[in-house]
Order: sequence, then structure tokens, then C-alpha cells
Amino acid sequence: MTGKDLYEAIHQCDDEYIEKTAERIEKNLSRKSPSPKGFIPRLWRHSAAFRTVAAIFLCIVALGMGVSVLATASDAFREWLFDMFSGHEVTELHIGSEGDAEEPGATDEPAGTKEGNGETSQPDIPADENQMLSLEEGMQIYGVNESFVCKVHYENDGEDEIVDKVYAIQGNGLRELPVYSFQGEYDGVPYSFEYAVIGNEVLGFNGTGDFTRLFHYKNGDIVYADLCHVGEDTIVQKECLVEINLRTEKVTKISNDKMICNFLMSPDGKIILCNHRSDEYWSVFDIAARTEKRIDSLLWYLHTDEIKFLDTYTVLAYGDPIETKMPDGSFWMDSQTYKIDLHTGEILEKYPGASDLDLEWDYKTEGNTLRFDNIVTGESFTIDGVDKNVGILSGTGSYFLFGYDEDDGDQPGSAYCLVNLDQQTFMKIHIPKELYFDVEMYLTVSEKKLLLTNGTEAYIVDVSELG
Repeated sequence: MTGKDLYEAIHQCDDEYIEKTAERIEKNLSRKSPSPKGFIPRLWRHSAAFRTVAAIFLCIVALGMGVSVLATASDAFREWLFDMFSGHEVTELHIGSEGDAEEPGATDEPAGTKEGNGETSQPDIPADENQMLSLEEGMQIYGVNESFVCKVHYENDGEDEIVDKVYAIQGNGLRELPVYSFQGEYDGVPYSFEYAVIGNEVLGFNGTGDFTRLFHYKNGDIVYADLCHVGEDTIVQKECLVEINLRTEKVTKISNDKMICNFLMSPDGKIILCNHRSDEYWSVFDIAARTEKRIDSLLWYLHTDEIKFLDTYTVLAYGDPIETKMPDGSFWMDSQTYKIDLHTGEILEKYPGASDLDLEWDYKTEGNTLRFDNIVTGESFTIDGVDKNVGILSGTGSYFLFGYDEDDGDQPGSAYCLVNLDQQTFMKIHIPKELYFDVEMYLTVSEKKLLLTNGTEAYIVDVSELG
């Protein structure tokens, strides 16, 4: 498929296709593991912009990759882009690079079967003769650091996702990574999975048998996995945590078989939070000590995305609601957030509210002012001159992209605001009317970059410094 074919196909999509696309995206987001980062906002569901965004999400959007581009340049688009982002590094998008660039996260090859040719010095997804992109379908972004760009396809009527290739962001392009395989047995039942590595982060995929997930942290040759045996009645019979030495292929069970849980590993790989669903409690499992401690201050019904690690043993999590009886006899519920010490289970602090952004920051509009409040530190800052209908389009961590609801206002959807919460800085991005239906943006948080395309060419903009 050429870039022109894709561009025309997107804009020929009817509303039914757009809705089905949205449903599939949301279905992908609900899958337990792996799961793509980001989301499609509902306010874009029926918009012209969503036609492109939906197709991008189903095909390919990430730093170093994007919409296929045509050889014909748009002078107006380029002039606007370089004027809008003057002072920022702007680079035309390409995939792969010439020369002997070192592969990100290169390590000694572990035991197991290696697939692919990710160590070549030639571009793994080459540009055409005009140095323009060739689009590949079925690309997703995975990993806790949004580091792995995977080419996938679906089987069993879309229920099973199969990862075909894995790429790493390298400079302004992508480099294919080696894919390794591992096989073992859980109490006589065989299992297998494939994996790729970038530095100390590992991504597991294409699991079979009793394999459930591979945790993200890799310590030398050691990784940790969750094995689960499901009976014919689809009820989980037993589940455990294991340590795997990828070089020696030795598998060591580090827990009992009663760990029927949802899991959340700390960023440094030292502990795993365990949600015992049927018994309705959370615990913290210390990997080095092989010990487990119940944490009653974590509400048993919390989802893993409702807990944020501040450090290895300190987390933020949604707390019990505060109930207030009103004069008419009804009750008003106010939310709150806990800061919890996982060593002791003690609630260190209670903060009013439950933030919408990364569990720390809340936002609201006051007239034409967008206000941000940190419920933990008490810090706040404002952005003036925004539309009252501004809402989140994408983002995670410290970076969030806001935009106007394109169904409202005199110039709907023509203004955006990129915010860095850590630095309390922002940048307004205005798109002129004549470019409104052409320009699309995608925020790549892990690399602090914006992808911009008008359907005929694509650029990345370094937004590590705003304001």
C-alpha cells in the first residue's frame, strides 16, 4: 500500500468503520498483557481527525515511524511547522539508518532460539527512493517505557494477538531486535514464550501453555514470570511466580501455587504487588527475600493502573471515599488518595481528591483558564486563553496533550496545548484553518517527541523543553 492509497482509504472510511475501529482499539487496550500505551479519546469518535487517528493506531504511529508520505511536499504545512516550532529540533521522519549503529540495549545473547536479523546495519524498514516512509500495518507500542514497537497480526477472530517482529527506537528511526524463545514446564505442563530485550527491560509475548506474563525487569540473565494453570472449566487452579535464568534455562519457583493474582512490579524489579482477587486483599512480595506481606491499606478492588510507585517501597493509590451526610439525609462521597509505606502498610498521608493525571495532578477549567493542581505537593499552575471545552487527547507520566472538542467553538479542534507537569511548562499549538483537516499529531511520551504529518510528509519535533 502506498502513502497515497492509505491517505485516500482513510478519508473514505464511513462512520460504521470508524466506530468499529474505536471498539477494536478499546478492546486491545483492555487486554491483560501486553497492552498498548495511550488511548483514543471519545470526543474524536465522529470527527474527521479521528478517521486518520483510527487508521494510524491500527497501522503504525510512534517515534521513528508514521503515516506513509508522498514525494510531493506541502509548502504551507512545512512553513507552518517550522514557524510554530521554531527553537525546537525538527527532523524529517525516516526509518532505519545507514552505518554500524549500536543496537539499543545490546547484551550477550542468552540461551534459546534466536529469530530475525536485528543486527544488520541496513535499514530494517527502508525508505523509498525519495527517502519517504513505507507503512506497515498492525504496529503497536508496548513496554513500561514505551520502548518496544511491535508488528502484530490477529488470529481466532481477533482474540489472539501474535507479535511478528519487534523494533527499538534508535535515533530517528527503528532497528529490528533479535527475538528469542524459551520453553519450560509447570508441574508437567509445557509452556513457551518469546521475548526481546532493550537494556534491563524485557518484553514477553506469544505465550503458550501455562505462561501468563513476563515481568518487565531483567537483572543480568534473570527475569521473572507468572505461570498459571487453568482447568477445563476455565477456572484458575493454581498460579505461581518463577525466576528464570535465560542463559542456563533454569526455572526456580519462588512462591507457592496460590498466587492467583493481578500483579504490579516495581520499576526497579525488587518487589511485586499482588492482588489476591478472590480473597480480596493486596500483598507485597519481596523477590530477594522470597517473602510476602499483606497490605490492608491498599483497597482490594484497586486496578493496577490505580497505583503509582514513588520509589520501591512507597506508592500512591486511590483511598476510601469520604462519606458526608447531607441535610436532606443523602450522602456525598468525596474521593481521596493515599501515600502508603509498603514496608509497614502504614498510610503516610491522605490527600483530598483523586487526580486525573498520573495520580498526582488534577485539572479543571475556570472560564478560559486551564488549572492544574498537584494533590500531593499542593503546587498549582494555570494556562490562560484556552477553550472551555479543552480535554485530554493523549499522554502519560509528565507529558499530556490537550485539545479542544472539535464539535464546539468557532474554530473547533484548531488549538492544542502540550503540557509538561514535572516542569510546569506548556506550549500552545495553533493550527490555521486551511491546515486543520490535514495536520495530525501524536505524542510519544517516552522520547519527548511529537509526530506531525499532513498525509504527504511527516516530521518529529523534540519537545523536551517547553515554554
